[in-house]
Amino acid sequence: MQSDSFSHRMAAHCESGTVAALLNHAGLEISEPMVFGISGGIFFGYFESKKFPFPTFVVRNRPGRIRANFARRTGVKFHEQRFRDPGKGERELNTLLANGIPTACQTDFFYMNYLPNHVRVHINVHFIMVVDRTGDFYTVSDCYSPTLAQLDRDSLMEARFAGGSFSPRGFLFYPVWIPESIDYHRAIWKGIKSAAFLMVRLPMPFLGVKGIRLFAKKLAG
Repeated sequence: MQSDSFSHRMAAHCESGTVAALLNHAGLEISEPMVFGISGGIFFGYFESKKFPFPTFVVRNRPGRIRANFARRTGVKFHEQRFRDPGKGERELNTLLANGIPTACQTDFFYMNYLPNHVRVHINVHFIMVVDRTGDFYTVSDCYSPTLAQLDRDSLMEARFAGGSFSPRGFLFYPVWIPESIDYHRAIWKGIKSAAFLMVRLPMPFLGVKGIRLFAKKLAG
């Protein structure tokens, strides 16, 4: 079984955790904090709008940017694919698993039914790794689960092809090329500069450090 050789690990953020786990499986030893830092993943935004039922804040950059920024700064290449046809998306994932390729999928977090009901909400930007398949069940590595988990076919299909904002459209990715040598000094420096710009230089009062101060004032009443 493919899952026997996959090292499951928990992480703070699903996208950086997924990228780190896939790269470690492919032979590149790297931690999730290093992936998060190189990608410039830290961000803060505090949002109040009539469109939201209550004030909302975010603590990382846009979904997908961690993977894209890390790849651009290190030279790692990922194969990425979306699908209009759910059936085609399912067949592609099954083929990858049959070939022994653990694959990351973007999903709606609500359908991760191996997690407690009280933590599951509808949000289309949760990343998991699918590492094996047996019949109608998939072995999933989710950074929020302490162990590998089982997810049934119907739930995975619902999760991968959910509608709404940031609809996944069956998005999947996996590494296809890792450079023999990575200039970590350059990559880390670029990540620091990017994070500093997002946290300090943006002029909007609800973003970055300014957003943290605004949020603190709201909490203080």
